[in-house]
Amino acid sequence: MRSATDSGPTLYYAPAMLRAIDSTDIDDQGAFFNYVLADSDTYNGVIFMAPTDEALVVEIVGKFYSDTLTDNDDTSYWTQNHMMTLVWAALRQLEISYRNTEGARDWQRAIEDSVSGIDKDIVEEETADTEEMEG
Repeated sequence: MRSATDSGPTLYYAPAMLRAIDSTDIDDQGAFFNYVLADSDTYNGVIFMAPTDEALVVEIVGKFYSDTLTDNDDTSYWTQNHMMTLVWAALRQLEISYRNTEGARDWQRAIEDSVSGIDKDIVEEETADTEEMEG
């Protein structure tokens, strides 16, 4: 990105609500703060300043929601990776609508077991190449 700001170590960051605009000149600092992919309705971002003079590894932790599944051909993370957990969540909601608290609790336990397994798989993937523990 071209700007009058000198590059250096990143000293500041701020959350940013980014939005799409007609300008595609993302090298202009003013336009960059408003730029997102054209097919995105809303986009949250993070701005780092000063422009970094080295590569950064950034980990963002938060709650990320999938779009509502309205059409038969809609997909999400859950439809692609954990279909049964999604089905169980739908069945849990059905039990709630029937006011069947025991049935809802049974589905809740199945969902929690499934999500716990997903979390354990992620930890296993992240630690696969680790040879020693930090402490």
